Amino acid sequence: MRKACATSCFLLLTFCINAQWVNVGGGVNDNPLAFSIFQGTLYVGGTFNHAGGLPADFIAQWNGSSWNTVGTGIKLVTNDGVESLTTYDSTLYATGQFDSVGNKSCKGIAQWNGINWDTVGNGITNISGQNVRTSIIYNKELYVGGNFGFTINGKSIYNVAKWNGKIWDSVGTGIDSPIWCSTVYNDVLYVGGDFSLAGGNQANNIASWDGAKWDSLGSGISGGFTQVFAICVYNGRIYAAGQFTTAGGIAVNNIAVWDGTKWDSVGHGLNNMTQALTVYDGKLVAFGYFDSAGGKPASEIAYWDGSNWYPIGAGLSGTKTTINWALCVYDSTLYAGGEFTNSGSTPLSYIAMWTGPLGVDEVKSNSEEVKVWPNPSNGVFTVEQESEKENEVIEVYNELGEKVYSNQLLARNYQFVIDLSSQPEGIYLYRILSGKGEALAAGKLIIQ
Repeated sequence: MRKACATSCFLLLTFCINAQWVNVGGGVNDNPLAFSIFQGTLYVGGTFNHAGGLPADFIAQWNGSSWNTVGTGIKLVTNDGVESLTTYDSTLYATGQFDSVGNKSCKGIAQWNGINWDTVGNGITNISGQNVRTSIIYNKELYVGGNFGFTINGKSIYNVAKWNGKIWDSVGTGIDSPIWCSTVYNDVLYVGGDFSLAGGNQANNIASWDGAKWDSLGSGISGGFTQVFAICVYNGRIYAAGQFTTAGGIAVNNIAVWDGTKWDSVGHGLNNMTQALTVYDGKLVAFGYFDSAGGKPASEIAYWDGSNWYPIGAGLSGTKTTINWALCVYDSTLYAGGEFTNSGSTPLSYIAMWTGPLGVDEVKSNSEEVKVWPNPSNGVFTVEQESEKENEVIEVYNELGEKVYSNQLLARNYQFVIDLSSQPEGIYLYRILSGKGEALAAGKLIIQ
C-alpha cells in the first residue's frame, strides 16, 4: 500500500500550496530588464553577460530547463542594455541602450528572426544617453517609447515612434519627455513615464493614443518623485505603478487604478517605488523596492486580488540601485527579473520563478464546465471540459505545492485522461489555466 499524504490543511478542506521562489538554471550575472516569449521560448534581456554560466551578451533564451545564447548577442552596450523585447510579424525585436549586433550598427533597436540578427531601418537613437525603454504592438504596427529624438522624411519624432515593417513614422507630435512603459486595451494605446505633454496637450506622466490623437487620463499622476514605470490591465481597468503620491487629485501610494473616467487608490498601496506589473493566477502582481503592501510586510513583490494585498512567499531581496525590473508569465509560471540575490534563505541570482499558485487555494466543488471521474481513483482520472477555450494548460500539485503533472489541452478536446498512478495516495489540487496564466477552474483529485 502506498504511503498516504497527510496535512492538517485538508481537515479544513483547504489545499495549502507550499510554493516558493526558486533559481532559474543558475540565473544570470546582472539585472534582467525585459521578458518576451518567441517561438515557444522565453527570451530575457538586460545588463548581464552570462546566463546559466554561459557567455550571453545582454540577451539569452530559457526553454524551461536550460539557458541558450541568442546568436552573438547585443554589442557595445553603454549603460542599460536590453530594456524591452516584443514579437512583431514573426520577428523578435530588442530595444534599449546599445549600438550594434555583430558587425552591424543598430542604434537602440535590433531584430532576431530565430537564426540571425539584423537592423531595423536606420535605428532610433543617435546620441549617447538615448535609449528605447518600451515596445508594444498596436494597430498592427510596432510602437516604441523612451528617451530619443530624430528626424525622418521631414518629420521630427520625440520619445515615441512606430514601425510598419518598412519605415519609421511619428505618433502625432510625440511626447515631450521620456516614456517608460506601455500597454494596449480596448484598441487604445496607453503610455506612462516622466512627461507633462502628449501631442502638445497637458498629460501628467500618463496618456492615451487612439490612433489619431493623444489624450490625458483625467489630471494624471503627480506627487513625490513622480514617474510611472509600469502599466497593466487587470479586471478591465488600467493600473499604473511607479513612484508617486497623487492620481486624479486623490492620495495614493505608488499605484493607482483608472476605470475609464476617474482614478482611485489600490487599497493602501505600496510603500515605495514599484517597477513592474503583470497578471498571474487571476491576480495583479506588483514588483519593486517596497517592503509593505496594503500595510502588510511584503519583500519587493506582492499580489492584489481585487480587494486586498498579499505577499508572495518569502518575497525577494537584495541590493537596490536600478529602477527597471521585469515580470512575465511563461509556461503557466511566474518569472521575476531584478536586482535581488535571495528569497528568505534561498539564494538566487537576479531571476526567479514561482513554483505554484498564489496564496492558499480553497478546494471547492467545480463549476459545471469541468467534470472529473472516477474521483477517488487509483490515480487515473478522466476530465471533461465543456468550454471551447484554446491554449489552456492543466496542472496538478501535491500537498507540498510541487507540480507533479502538466499538460497542454488541445483546442476542442473536451475529454482527456490524467495519469497520476505513479504518485502516492492522498489529495491533490488540479488547476486549469488560460494561456495568460489565469486560473479558470480548480478542484481536488483523490488517489486511494
